[in-house]
Amino acid sequence: MTLIFAGHETTAHALTWTWYLLAKNPDKVAKMREELDRVLQGRRIEVEDLSNLPYLEMVVKESLRLLPSVWAYARQAQRDLVIEGYEIKNGQTITISHIAMGRNSKYYDSPEEFRPERWTREFERALPRGAYTPFAGGPRVCLGKQFAMMEMRMILATLVQRVEVTIPEGFEPDFVTELSMHPGERGMPTDVKFARK
Repeated sequence: MTLIFAGHETTAHALTWTWYLLAKNPDKVAKMREELDRVLQGRRIEVEDLSNLPYLEMVVKESLRLLPSVWAYARQAQRDLVIEGYEIKNGQTITISHIAMGRNSKYYDSPEEFRPERWTREFERALPRGAYTPFAGGPRVCLGKQFAMMEMRMILATLVQRVEVTIPEGFEPDFVTELSMHPGERGMPTDVKFARK
């Protein structure tokens, strides 16, 4: 069950939210396509290409910041502590909301805006520890983090090279926050059109 949830469901939901954000931001799709065309020159993406596709990675990171599939996780306090004036006792469970942290204007200017360009090396270095945790953090960080990042970029690059990114005008999904955040019963409607051969 862990392998199915951790290795499939979260990545599938993360890609769903990425597709949704891209459909609402065609200028970002155009920028991705420009990078993919320049680097790949019409061929299929290979793992070795990922290091030459920084904007692709920025898109995935920004999507995970704004609409993470794992929107919260829990940790148990190992000692008594005070965070922002709140007393937490040793042994209490703390819920950490990555979706709230990713929209905190203390760390992200215009936090509701989908802006992959923010993910420069300088920006990432300046972020305090814990401000960006789509895969949790510390000793219990997601073991599949590197694989998931690779998988999402490979799939996204493959799709964007071949399919138009669309969503019906005015459509807004239902956000269901269970173990992972996913669209509700209406799903995520798509009208698949092949962009190129």
